[in-house]
This record gives sequence, C-alpha cells and structure tokens, in this order.
Amino acid sequence: MNPIELKFLRVRTEKHPTTGTTLEYLHHHHAVAVLILDTNEEKTLLVNQYRPGNRGNLYEVPAGLIDEDENPEEAMFREVLEETGIIVEFESIISLGHFYPHQFHKSNLYVLCIAKPKSLEINIQDTQEILDAKWIDVNRYLEDDEVLAYSKAVVFASLEYKGFIKANQEVLCHIKKDFELFFPMESKTLV
Repeated sequence: MNPIELKFLRVRTEKHPTTGTTLEYLHHHHAVAVLILDTNEEKTLLVNQYRPGNRGNLYEVPAGLIDEDENPEEAMFREVLEETGIIVEFESIISLGHFYPHQFHKSNLYVLCIAKPKSLEINIQDTQEILDAKWIDVNRYLEDDEVLAYSKAVVFASLEYKGFIKANQEVLCHIKKDFELFFPMESKTLV
C-alpha cells in the first residue's frame, strides 16, 4: 500500500514506553477538555495517560479531539465516557484556549467544559490509552506543586464562575446552518 500525501491532516505515531502499544495522534484544530466536579464541588475527576508531547504519564482532566461530525458538547460526552465510563451532564464552557503557532504552525482551539457526573463509579472503556482514573480532593489538587498553573486556574475559575451556556437558537434563526452560540452566565457569587 502506498502512503497517501495528506494536505491538511498530519498523522504521527509513537510507541508507548511501557506497553509497546502504537499510539496514533493527529494534528487537529479543535479539542475539548472536561472539568468534572462532584455534586459538593469537593472532588474532581482525573485520568492518567501517556502524553507524547510531554513524553510521560500525567493526571489531567478527560480530554480529546473534537471529531469532524461533532460539536464540543458531543465530544465532551464521548471523551468522558471512553476515558472514565461516566455519563455526564453538560453545564457550561468555562474557558477557550487558542494556541498559535501550534503543531505544524497551525491554530488549535481548545474548549474547556464543566460537567456534572450522573454517577461516580469509574469504569474505563479505553484501556489502551487510559492507565487510571480517580476522584481527587479539589483542595489537594490545587495545593499540589506538580499541577500546572493553567490547570489550577481552570479549577479556580470553575469554582467562582458559571461560564458560558448555550444560547437560545432563535437568536440567530436567519442562519440556515447548524451552529452553537454561547453567552456568559453570572458569577456564582452574584447569583
């Protein structure tokens, strides 16, 4: 089979250092990450996986690429289910990140959602990539020196603000295509 020259999609592979599994990763323009807090906002759900960019395992919020036929909310449901086995309820978008230049000198849009779990029982479905998943005390997470400053900022923001919610589709009813529009909610402390 002859390799196909791809114009927009960049595929790379790397061997997992401990399992030998071939990991495939794509240069992709859109990704979603999900901060999941328990009902008391005392614990957050993290997954442990090998990240080729970091060349090591790390605990992080569930995350992944938004497929071509998905919106951020659909990708959020899929990624959390694959990585933890937990069904979640979309709450809001708390952060948007735009990275440029990113891989291959392209833009990368990163959508961070907040979700509430419908259960707390972990049942990892993607055992090829996810090594572990666990609930961790939010305060312990925020005090951990190994947690990235950005990750801490996301947790702080989610505890303080409600984020952006999906707007009424009638606002832009003149647009004859599928779309999503998000507007900010009030601060949790002001409600």
